[in-house]
Formats: sequence, C-alpha cells, structure tokens
Amino acid sequence: MGPTIVTRYLGPTDYKGSRVVATHKRDSDKTYRVTLSWCDRLDGPQNHREAAEALLRRFWPDSDLVICGRGHDQDAYFWLCCGAWQLQQEEG
Repeated sequence: MGPTIVTRYLGPTDYKGSRVVATHKRDSDKTYRVTLSWCDRLDGPQNHREAAEALLRRFWPDSDLVICGRGHDQDAYFWLCCGAWQLQQEEG
C-alpha cells in the first residue's frame, strides 16, 4: 500500500479565502503538504479529493499511485493510496 493522505478544510480569514490542506506525515522529520483554494464549482468531497491528488502529483510525480479508498470523520478525510497495479490485481 502507499501513503495515507489527510485533508482538512481551513475556513476563510481576513487575508485568505477558504482552502483545503492535504498532508502526509512520512516520519518524524518529513511532512508533505499541499494547500489548494476552495473551488465553489466542486462539492466538499471533490475539493478534498483534488487536494489529495495534488499532493500525489507533487511528491510522487512518476509513480503509479492512485487513490483507492476514502474515510472521514468530523474533522478530516483520509485518502488511502495504492499502486494502480494493486487495484488491477484485486479487480482481476
């Protein structure tokens, strides 16, 4: 399996609009993070997925990682990632 990405909504401030931050904490020294502005054309889960996919593209640009599962609680979405080949094996 690949990384787990956590996305959270950040409300607007006096200086910034609403945003979604996607984070993957690799270990105690390394945290990957991407922040996207909230897109009003998308619904909540779609905004969170876009942020998770942006993090994948930025930090694993040459990998075959894809989002293969999602969970959530009242504070965050949790995106499970795996290699595309793993999905094909499970489906086949």
